[in-house]
Amino acid sequence: MEIFMKKALFLSVASVALSAVPAAAQTPDANNADSSESGMYAVGQAVLSFVDDSAKDLASGAGYGDFDVGNGGFNIGAGYRLNDLLRAELTYNYRGGAENEKTIQGAGVYSDNKYSVATSGIMLNGYVDIPVGGAVTPYVGAGVGFTDVEYTVEFEGTGGKGKRKVDSSGFSYGFAAGIGIEMNERVAWDVGYRYANHGSFKKHGGKFSTAANEILIGARYSF
Repeated sequence: MEIFMKKALFLSVASVALSAVPAAAQTPDANNADSSESGMYAVGQAVLSFVDDSAKDLASGAGYGDFDVGNGGFNIGAGYRLNDLLRAELTYNYRGGAENEKTIQGAGVYSDNKYSVATSGIMLNGYVDIPVGGAVTPYVGAGVGFTDVEYTVEFEGTGGKGKRKVDSSGFSYGFAAGIGIEMNERVAWDVGYRYANHGSFKKHGGKFSTAANEILIGARYSF
């Protein structure tokens, strides 16, 4: 319930901020502006996320979960173009469970462990488009948000067999760069890279940290 309330609060604040953008973007010449220079748009992206996470036992300092694998996900949301240079987006982001296996041995004990990590959250992003002329427009951006992170650990060894879930939620941030490829006055392809960091947390005697390098491919549709 607490996690739901935090998400609802962040979404409410972010929605108000995004809805205020059009008013903030108005200028005395707004009525004369070309429709392609400002306005609402929808965005959707498929994501390949290369998770670079770690988990360590706080007592011994031993690592018992390291991820360096790719998993899929998506971003979906809405944005507003203030002018030729600036855009703001509010998106829901989901990444499926990245999996990794590791065997831990020592002092007459062993454990075969299987780990997975999944994330879901809301991000408020700002972008700067870099006009270079033509149909291709490079951009850079950054964002902040609220993300749920869930680790699942399945283990079997001298200590028995079992399954444990460790989850947390909190502040996340990211940086992005990419290109937009204009197809027509309404549709633009979007190809980019994002670094996402969801912070770290301590639970059940372990310290968990979550970050990812991501490739994004999608489209923007202007209304």
